[in-house]
Amino acid sequence: MFEGMNISEKLNAINDLCKSCGGLPGIPFWIPLETKIVRSVKGHGKTKLSELTYKPIKYCNEYARATRPNETAFYGCIGECQESNDDLSACASDSRETSFCKCNEYTSKTTKAYTNARVMSIVECSASYRNSEEPIEDEKYTTTRWIVGKPIQAICFITSETFPKAHGATIDGIRAIYEQNIETHKYSQKQIELLAEINKEFTKVVESGQEDEYMITANLCHSCLYAPDTDGIQNEAVIYASVQAAGKLGLNVAIRPDVADNCLILDHVIEHTYDTQCHLSLKPKDLRSIDINL
Repeated sequence: MFEGMNISEKLNAINDLCKSCGGLPGIPFWIPLETKIVRSVKGHGKTKLSELTYKPIKYCNEYARATRPNETAFYGCIGECQESNDDLSACASDSRETSFCKCNEYTSKTTKAYTNARVMSIVECSASYRNSEEPIEDEKYTTTRWIVGKPIQAICFITSETFPKAHGATIDGIRAIYEQNIETHKYSQKQIELLAEINKEFTKVVESGQEDEYMITANLCHSCLYAPDTDGIQNEAVIYASVQAAGKLGLNVAIRPDVADNCLILDHVIEHTYDTQCHLSLKPKDLRSIDINL
């Protein structure tokens, strides 16, 4: 649809198409109470809450998947109940026996979901995973688990073409809603085409140093999070698939900072070291819980 356009031209074309078809299409989704969201940051020795939540705006100088320069968001991961054994090569499990809410109960399946989310969060920010030809031995991370204390209104950008080989209760459920919306003619043909283009932007690989490639998704997320949609709904978060994990293990979420402050409760903090010389194997070493000054 937008072949031959540069990033700015494509963004303008998407904005024009959104206006012509009645707004930005997406799938509404509530993140329910007690959902566990996992976030990792590089390094050890974090002792303040401000070092573990969203990045301070003064450090946000580039485009990211869901944020523009001088904007921030709480980036986290919601794990699926797939087997992983802390090894991304084992994440192709087809286990879809539980619902999204059940994934977040205190059961053995919660442990799987948490482990998968922890692996996802490391993969998202691991320099050696992104560049397997130059592995970094013993990467240090601090991983936090947060509990949703108030339901969060989200919008999802996932279609039947979003990493179709990846399966899990949540991503399959969102795909089913998308397909139902098509069958019931909730989406116009223009909206279907627009969602297909948006999906391409959310699932494309962006190399380090080419952060301007995030311009389209960052601006779309800004519109979703800071302006009510055509139905007057104010979205508080955006859900999308993990490019680094190829849609497996769970989903990424970007939450507006004020919503993170009001709706997320810090539940658990661990420090750990990963040997990432084999970029498909993320085995934690020296894993330990730590206390944080709230």
